Amino acid sequence: MTVSTRRAALGAILAAPLTGGAVMALPSNVPQPTAPAVSPELVRLIAKHDRINAILNRETQTDDSSLPSYGTMRAARHARTRVTGFSSRSFADTLAKAACLGRLWPTDELAIEVGLKVRQTEVCMDEMALGLALELMRFAEGTLCA
Repeated sequence: MTVSTRRAALGAILAAPLTGGAVMALPSNVPQPTAPAVSPELVRLIAKHDRINAILNRETQTDDSSLPSYGTMRAARHARTRVTGFSSRSFADTLAKAACLGRLWPTDELAIEVGLKVRQTEVCMDEMALGLALELMRFAEGTLCA
């Protein structure tokens, strides 16, 4: 980037209205920032997980004993293991995992559980991890992360 291009970009940033810390548009000659995409492999893993979870939910709702088959439960555990074990390459990957978890565990229920532990001052490592997961799930809400 040349000095004149940097100067033009800085001028555009300073002249732009404040919009919660974001600039709405940069001049066309300035490279536009792009958000990293979710890793294609993670997209496939999450899609497979969601398909298996849908089957698991259907079996739970239609079966008289309300227990899914052992094979479906095993497949769901395997899919969750693969998603969890995938090493995130960007924050987008981490948010995709959080969105996946959010589809399994509603944030309202998790917030109640974490809030209870905080009020009781019984926060251990597990609750700290759940609190972090809750925050990531809230960041990922409403996204189509995978």
